[in-house]
Amino acid sequence: MNTSELRSDCLIVGFQALLWLTLLFLSCFGYDWINFSLLQDWTPLLILLLLGLAYPLGIIQQALIGNLFNHQRLKKLSQSDPEPRRSTPFDQLIYIATIHPNLAQNLQQNMARAHLTRTTAVNLVLVSLVGLIFYLTQVGFTWRGFTFGAFGCLVVALASYRAQVSSTHDNLAQIRRVYAVLKSAKVTS
Repeated sequence: MNTSELRSDCLIVGFQALLWLTLLFLSCFGYDWINFSLLQDWTPLLILLLLGLAYPLGIIQQALIGNLFNHQRLKKLSQSDPEPRRSTPFDQLIYIATIHPNLAQNLQQNMARAHLTRTTAVNLVLVSLVGLIFYLTQVGFTWRGFTFGAFGCLVVALASYRAQVSSTHDNLAQIRRVYAVLKSAKVTS
């Protein structure tokens, strides 16, 4: 994976995080005090500021969400795996990289896509929940709005969770299959 792909992943995640953080901020403080005509005069500077905030925010959020999911996955594996010396997907990827570097690069790109999918899934849930909070605090509580928003949040949460699980499972299964084929063929460099 080259650095431009990494930057775009971090920017995408950072802008997603900025969206729900902005909605949370506006839910707490409202938006009546914002002078939108003044903001239009400062558009180029605001774009640079948002880019500067989005990139590190994306890096931080990817790391936090990655550690959260990896910790839970490793905990589940250690409880269910009677053979703790079995190679991890990272070990398998290193083995594949020593035997077939181009194939390993392709698998790493797939892993990057799975990480982006996982982080986007979490961000979609957060945007939905914070959007519901924004709606309820700024527009006012109505049972229709609450029911529609809560149902929407539930649908987004379930769809996001399913996409994240499917992406991660497919990626890990692909690494295991390639590793098994290379191991069984006893390919040497």
